[in-house]
Amino acid sequence: MQYFNKQVYLITTTATSDGEAEKNRKKVWAKVADPSLTFKFSAGSAGYTADVIAYLWRREYNNQPVIEIDSRKYRVVDIGTADKDLFVKLILSKGA
Repeated sequence: MQYFNKQVYLITTTATSDGEAEKNRKKVWAKVADPSLTFKFSAGSAGYTADVIAYLWRREYNNQPVIEIDSRKYRVVDIGTADKDLFVKLILSKGA
């Protein structure tokens, strides 16, 4: 695994007792890359769009549904593992 190249925010939204939504943001380092054309085609065949791939330490990711990268929000559409389960591979789609 190459070095992590960006700081990203993992975002969760929880409902409070008064009906408001509270966003929790956690800043972590990630390796962010564009998917290959082959991967984009495979994702399209599976029914989703793959705009960005992010690799994070497994222990830092706790099923957050939204990731912010460079002030853009992406939703997590698929999760895999990389490098002998040390990292989690997140497939991200624009528009969270």
